[in-house]
Amino acid sequence: MRLLLDESVPAEAASVLRDAGHRVATVVGRNFDGYGDEALIAACRREGWTLVTLDTRFAERTRTPADPRIVTLDLSDGSPATVVRAVRAVLPVLNRSRPPGGTWQLRQNGTSVDLTFSSAGDSA
Repeated sequence: MRLLLDESVPAEAASVLRDAGHRVATVVGRNFDGYGDEALIAACRREGWTLVTLDTRFAERTRTPADPRIVTLDLSDGSPATVVRAVRAVLPVLNRSRPPGGTWQLRQNGTSVDLTFSSAGDSA
């Protein structure tokens, strides 16, 4: 899968994803830094990227059928160790040959992690 990591996702997470066989790029590396949310979503759609972000605003926005896949990591902290644990938790979904499009949100609740999915037509 083609994964685009936004500025908030640490480099350690990119390594985990690459080791799992994914094609990984960063927002900065693709010169998308400074893009607003909608412009970033449009770039992901145009270039076929799945966006991976710690910015939970992406999970709260209204989705459309044309939206790219988005994975939001809603974590208690954004430390590299916490983000890497979250990325490892979402790998089974990302490793599917054709995961459904829409927004995947991984939310840390104390010591447990919940993974939810929503698509266009679901309430935001």
